[in-house]
Amino acid sequence: MILNKLFKSEFSKNIAFLASSSFLTQGINFIFNVFLARIYLPEYFGTLSVFITIVGFISVLAAGKFDVALVATTDDSDSKKLFTLSFLILISVSIITLIGVSIIYLLDVNIYKGQPVHDWFYFIVLSMIFITGSQVFWMLNVRDKNFKNISYVRIAEAFTTGLLSLLLFKLAAKGLLFGTMAGQMISFILLSVIVFRKYPLSTLKLSVKELKETFFKYIVFPKINILQGFLDMFQ
Repeated sequence: MILNKLFKSEFSKNIAFLASSSFLTQGINFIFNVFLARIYLPEYFGTLSVFITIVGFISVLAAGKFDVALVATTDDSDSKKLFTLSFLILISVSIITLIGVSIIYLLDVNIYKGQPVHDWFYFIVLSMIFITGSQVFWMLNVRDKNFKNISYVRIAEAFTTGLLSLLLFKLAAKGLLFGTMAGQMISFILLSVIVFRKYPLSTLKLSVKELKETFFKYIVFPKINILQGFLDMFQ
């Protein structure tokens, strides 16, 4: 009974840390946006929005939605397999995306041609890796209830994005792009450090057979959540 109360108390503290960090992140974003809205033209934000939307659509597939299964599983062995599987899918989707972007440029395909976002297509791959990789890292920490350890990550991301966007305002729309990607990169790096301190890479090496079994064991997650992800993006 006493242990149960202690657990609940510690869990509540962790949730409080996460909630507080989310509130502070919103505050940081609000303060920076007040200044950014005065030094960047509206069309620059529109260009960034188009870029983020494109990345978002591809990111629905980037980890196969096995990061969602990662949170749901109660098996520690399966969580490591799902973690590895998610990153293998991310690498595969990144390579396919890079090939697709290269074809667009080589064949001079008319996709947003003449608009600034057309020149940003190569950044899609890097942004997708940062966003999806961070999501997988985040989900593993949520599963392990490491709320306190990850509570400051979103704050660091928001501060980095806002500060760099301010400093790079002379680059016009690219200032917003580089600021946003810098924030994504900081989140990716911090979360990776937290994860790999607990799970060294040597413990994540799994056989193709194990990963294949894990894929089919949790296949229901991509079947349901990929469609849901696309519906959310369209909405």
